[in-house]
Amino acid sequence: MQIKDRIKELKRVRAGDLIPNPKNWRTHPTAQQDALRGVLAEVGYASALIARETDDGLMLVDGHLRAETTPDAEGPVLVLDINEAESDLLLATLDPLAAMAGQNDDRLAGLLETVSSSNDTVNALLQTLAANELESLTLTEPELPGLTEQGSLLALLNVTSDDPRNLVAHGDIWKLNDRHALICVSVIKEWATWSPYLDGDNVWFCPHPGPMVPLADEAERTTLVMVQPDKYIAGHILDRYEDIHGAGAIAKVQS
Repeated sequence: MQIKDRIKELKRVRAGDLIPNPKNWRTHPTAQQDALRGVLAEVGYASALIARETDDGLMLVDGHLRAETTPDAEGPVLVLDINEAESDLLLATLDPLAAMAGQNDDRLAGLLETVSSSNDTVNALLQTLAANELESLTLTEPELPGLTEQGSLLALLNVTSDDPRNLVAHGDIWKLNDRHALICVSVIKEWATWSPYLDGDNVWFCPHPGPMVPLADEAERTTLVMVQPDKYIAGHILDRYEDIHGAGAIAKVQS
């Protein structure tokens, strides 16, 4: 297989001059922001931002949080020779591909024994990583209407004991409140199916979402394009949404 080199140049650019990608789908909880500030303060820039050339200037493909955190700093930027469609593909897959990596617990434990930080937030991150509880830094329970008892949220999260009421088939496309899209296809192999839904303002791409994603606070402020290849999980996403918003809130638009 012949691999193309799409890196055009490495240049230093003031982070605040880079154009945020309007299709960026990643959100950054406070714990992540604080931990990144800590690492930047101790180490500094150790990896390049990624951007492509547009008529308006350099637009980010990867590195939005670093750019937002250090707007006045001149940081390293890899400028790619790619078009908008290729940029969208990278934007959709860079983080999910990294997340697919496994871990060697023994090597991680050995590494963490050699790592220390003078920053309290970074130390909290390291301790959480050592406890194998990294998700606790990024996941927050959304406030859901009508759920006042502590056990109610756990009941909604129960997606393993029963089959979903709403049956989803591969290739199905559902609309939630005629706003959000739930698409049951492969995130990587069938990107041409979901990528047209990214057009428009304030659209967030959500690969492999769980049942609570369309119920989170962000879903009230933006349009979600959820790509979930697992038919079982997709069905539970619809069930949970229907539980909160009513039977008329979901509709299949393609099968």
